[in-house]
Amino acid sequence: MSRNTVAERICELATDLREQLMDKGRDFVAYSLAVDESSDTSDTAQLSIFIHGVDANLSVTEELLGLKSMHCTTTGKEIFEEVSKCLSEMLLPWDKLVGLTTDGAPAMCGQKAGLVGRIRERMRENHAGDLTVYHCIIHQEALCGKALKMDHIMSAITRVVNFIRAKGLNHRQFKSFLEELDSEYRDVPYHTEVRWLSRGKVVKRCFELREEICLFLESKGKDTAELRDKKFQCELAFLCDIMSHLDALNLQPSGSRARDYRHKSRFELLSNPFVIDVTSAPTNLQMELIEPSVVTRSSHMTLSVCAVPTVPSRHACHNSVHRLSNALYVRSTYLCEQLFSLMKINKHHTGVVSQMNIFIQF
Repeated sequence: MSRNTVAERICELATDLREQLMDKGRDFVAYSLAVDESSDTSDTAQLSIFIHGVDANLSVTEELLGLKSMHCTTTGKEIFEEVSKCLSEMLLPWDKLVGLTTDGAPAMCGQKAGLVGRIRERMRENHAGDLTVYHCIIHQEALCGKALKMDHIMSAITRVVNFIRAKGLNHRQFKSFLEELDSEYRDVPYHTEVRWLSRGKVVKRCFELREEICLFLESKGKDTAELRDKKFQCELAFLCDIMSHLDALNLQPSGSRARDYRHKSRFELLSNPFVIDVTSAPTNLQMELIEPSVVTRSSHMTLSVCAVPTVPSRHACHNSVHRLSNALYVRSTYLCEQLFSLMKINKHHTGVVSQMNIFIQF
């Protein structure tokens, strides 16, 4: 098929998907957004918006709502205008928005001029409810990593590993040396910047083989005063623990990332409403939490979260809406980052790719 034919079919598919999403959006009882911004290979800022909506039947929809190119600045005002325009095009009301997930950039999370502050102001104008805001923990993790100031430890470990692994002779002799000592390990992994998870593994293995490595380097006439220094070994142990935790965090599925424990009471109300303090619950739900009988309370303990029994009460509708709202909070910008990765790969290989093509592929 010709290029024009392929382009037309992609546009038709994208239009059909957008119409399907609009149809689903009309039935949403509540929805939340994940918003992130990144530059592509041509240095054009791309704003990705994902929606997580749920209808009255607890059917959850998670889709790409929009991918907007921002050719000028990316201030909180301009980001808000793009998000507002996207919601208007999809006919999504502000009063059903319950959650917003962003990164930690001031243009996103600013309480006055940022996206969060401007959305809250618009929701107040429309007499909407409270907005639950999450900041993705991945960005906080990156900032904490920069504040550690452990570059001198990593540089020393990299030099040691490169000395052992860079030359085949040294590598073979080191493995034979470990076999002679009957060591628990038979080698050290090779650290590369591309394999970002290898850093934590390299540090851990070097710490566990610190004595064997020192003996091997001394047999080669290398100075090991820095490696045998007590302060250096304490810092190495600390860095080893920190990196093991960060690696475990990065390997977790996206659904368990960026959990904000300030909202712990909300999720306890969703999972088991009979064990929380009634006075800490929203005022429109307190009467419903007081009224259930002891029989209902005991029978609920054996049921799953999704099988919360319907409590005969004039306030039952409030609890249903509360459960639906808590079912769709987005706690990570992982989807946005995944989209940016796909976009950069496509643009790298094809030079130019349309946003509709990205929409279809994702």
